[in-house]
Amino acid sequence: MDGVLTNEVSSWEYLHRAFGVSNKSNWDLYERDRISYEEFLKSDVSLWLDKFGKVSERTVRGILDKIELKQNLKDTLSKIRNSGIKIIIISGGIYWLAEKINTIVSFDDIYANCILVDSNGFLKKDGFAPVDPKKKGDLLEKIQGIYDIRDENTVAVGDSDHDALMFDHAAFSIAFNPSSRNVTDSANYVVFGENFSVITEVLENIQKRMKI
Repeated sequence: MDGVLTNEVSSWEYLHRAFGVSNKSNWDLYERDRISYEEFLKSDVSLWLDKFGKVSERTVRGILDKIELKQNLKDTLSKIRNSGIKIIIISGGIYWLAEKINTIVSFDDIYANCILVDSNGFLKKDGFAPVDPKKKGDLLEKIQGIYDIRDENTVAVGDSDHDALMFDHAAFSIAFNPSSRNVTDSANYVVFGENFSVITEVLENIQKRMKI
């Protein structure tokens, strides 16, 4: 989702900038396996609450609503759905953003990370992380089992090193505006552009190879 469907590479970082905080030190701890991703997620929320005391769900959703989506996202994904392909979000980003995108283009399923709120609609120093970025490949494999879809009928699209983990479970992989050489080297196709329709030709080629 982040950086692929949106113009922002991280919905979490977008919120950090809006709130005037940085969680780089805890991200480094996560990358070095010193804390779990769920602990990292909670540290993100704690930064906001420690600074402001209370932050409402409404405030966070309002900020996320300002994130711009890729041009022609709706039309392109609608064509993919209409061709019979299931589309699923697997993102370490925030579920509320995925939920918003889902109102524009209906996905078959969404896997993204959740911020928890209390009965009054204010954020708690807690969260639920069904998507550990370092385990995206394992999650894709699990989803394939749910839908009874094999690797040879799977296309993975991503831009980050963590997305590249999904490429091992997909016969076809697209690096869309890749953020590193590793993502570029791991993908079957590499595409650049701010208009999501640029991947249409690639997907049509993949469909022919799949004989769908």
